Amino acid sequence: MFCRRISGFARIGTRCLPRIIQRSYRLQYTTVLTKISRCFSSQTFSNSEISSFRLWSDGGGDHVASNPFDDLGAWHDAEARSFLHSVSVDTVGKSTAKGQREANEDCYKILELEPDLYYFAVFDGHGGSVAVEFVSEHLHDCIKNCYRCDKSIKSVLLDAFAKCNSDLKEYCEWLIEKGHERNILHCGTTATVALLQNGTDLTVASVGDSSGLMCRMGEAVSMTNAHHPSREDEQRRIKLFNGWIDWGPNSPKVNGKLAMTRSIGDFHLKPYGVIAIPEVQQFKLDFKADSFIVLHTDGVSHVMSDEEITDLVQTCPDAEHAANILTHCAIQYGSEDNITAIVIPLRLWTEKLKQKISKEHSLLKNMRINYI
Repeated sequence: MFCRRISGFARIGTRCLPRIIQRSYRLQYTTVLTKISRCFSSQTFSNSEISSFRLWSDGGGDHVASNPFDDLGAWHDAEARSFLHSVSVDTVGKSTAKGQREANEDCYKILELEPDLYYFAVFDGHGGSVAVEFVSEHLHDCIKNCYRCDKSIKSVLLDAFAKCNSDLKEYCEWLIEKGHERNILHCGTTATVALLQNGTDLTVASVGDSSGLMCRMGEAVSMTNAHHPSREDEQRRIKLFNGWIDWGPNSPKVNGKLAMTRSIGDFHLKPYGVIAIPEVQQFKLDFKADSFIVLHTDGVSHVMSDEEITDLVQTCPDAEHAANILTHCAIQYGSEDNITAIVIPLRLWTEKLKQKISKEHSLLKNMRINYI
């Protein structure tokens, strides 16, 4: 029975195949994963519709169709109220693995900060777990406090990152007073944060080399720029602060110590231009074009391109399955780092899944009728 089901792999769209199998040593494992994804997609979902009511600014309104697949996205080309109030963060897929490392210094966070504000974040710690654990537990509080001050969302993120970095330094100094080694001032973390506001306004802020992407019209759209010492604009700032870049055999490092130019923590390198100021990008989600968002640490991006990630997620039946497949693929592809992925489903992806499942159910029904 399993063999018959996985033969459906041949029906996968040819558009995504070249990128999924472009490296021959990945072909076998990716094929198996895709086959498994299709088997999972045969599970039964309810097609019952739930009545919703859309309110307009003129006081009128009309009924709109909704369904169990309505997740985080909403129309941006309609003058509609946010659909966020009926959303559960449980629809977001998440997966983390320590990979080949002795311990997992990655963290993630998925929260509803306010009725109209969702928070998604991944963190990749280094130099110990003090920084990553502190930041993953406190950054969202900094954002929430700044958000209540009625600032622009970009200002909220800039201020929150600065406050969290300052609070981390105070915490490390307090630990040192309690007898902890001073080298905890050398620990740090990346932080990639996505804020979804009012159902359609997406703002992404990042320091370090963790990444975010969005699937738009079936293609990968990068939402972050990794802060590597190889970037010329980042090099200029490091040199301006009398820092230097060590171009070693593995990867360039600031002062020969850190493979990124921005982070929270790493206080021994702050005088040399390593900053905690995030780059911020803003997007307007489009119900007709956007399928899902992926946030991940460099344990994924070191072995998979944005296009490969997007193509693989599109073959999965749900966000949790997609996040697990990404981490498993990264391990199979030889990632030596900790690995973390968050997959945030948007309305277009789940609508397509519903249509796909409906077609497969119809096909199976016809096959049964013909067999009888």
